[in-house]
Amino acid sequence: MRSLLHKFAFGIWAFRPEAVPGILPLVEDVVNGKREAFFERKTERDLMQEANLRFVTRDGHTVYAADGNVEPTQGMVMVMDVKGAIMKEDFCESPGTQTLGRWLQSAETTPEVIGVVLNIDSPGGDGYGMADMAGQIERMKKPVVSLVNAGMACSAAYGIGCSSDLVLSGNPVDEFGSIGTYVRIRDFSEAEKGRGIKTHTITATRSTEKLSDYQEALKADPSNPDDKHYEALRKNYIDPFNEHFVQLVQRNRPGVKDERGVFAGRVFFASEALELGLIDRTGASLTDAIDAVRQLATTANHN
Repeated sequence: MRSLLHKFAFGIWAFRPEAVPGILPLVEDVVNGKREAFFERKTERDLMQEANLRFVTRDGHTVYAADGNVEPTQGMVMVMDVKGAIMKEDFCESPGTQTLGRWLQSAETTPEVIGVVLNIDSPGGDGYGMADMAGQIERMKKPVVSLVNAGMACSAAYGIGCSSDLVLSGNPVDEFGSIGTYVRIRDFSEAEKGRGIKTHTITATRSTEKLSDYQEALKADPSNPDDKHYEALRKNYIDPFNEHFVQLVQRNRPGVKDERGVFAGRVFFASEALELGLIDRTGASLTDAIDAVRQLATTANHN
């Protein structure tokens, strides 16, 4: 859980900015120790229930993993929700991308499972969580289809979705994009000064670059995003990660058009996302997504 708090304090985020205010009160409660339940370790069954992990058989019957009575039968499609903030570790009763990736790997190695549907509704989240799960999807030989239906796949969630074989939309107001990266830094120095706290940071003699970009950024005027003091952190950390994000999208969806702000962080409704190559189809249902997996599974080289 310490790793999770580190992400809050100084992580790299692929997260739709409009969603940040909604999660900040939760972060404040965690930091102030008001959310003990946040730290409770959840069982595998709890996580499966939260992700609505289920298997759809060839005859259309649905079996839920949390019920513990899944008997593998040939032709099953695994379906799981990817909802809320994307995090690498499990948090707030929700499975992180490490757990989701483990389930994907299980589907890959279970002969009776022919593919996976990801039911996505997320504004994004931890950039490293995105990279972790996207990599797992890219390594899979079985088909993976992502579906958004009355929701969104933005930022890190789109990075995960675009790694699938197909990205489908079910509703005209579904949102896609927000392909971009940022870092949030909180400077507590004035608050500490007011409480009489002095912080001394001493680096090793050779560690001249250890904190340079971070400390330089703290000198900036927060009201000026172009402040020169941000340049080093942007150039050495944020920009390189963002380039990996853009390359992830271009690698998995080479038909995406670099226009209308696609790689500048804009968000698009379903019809425009289709025009720009961000998705493959509109008006799709969960049944359509499952059928797409079955069709891809019958193609020897679906990738």
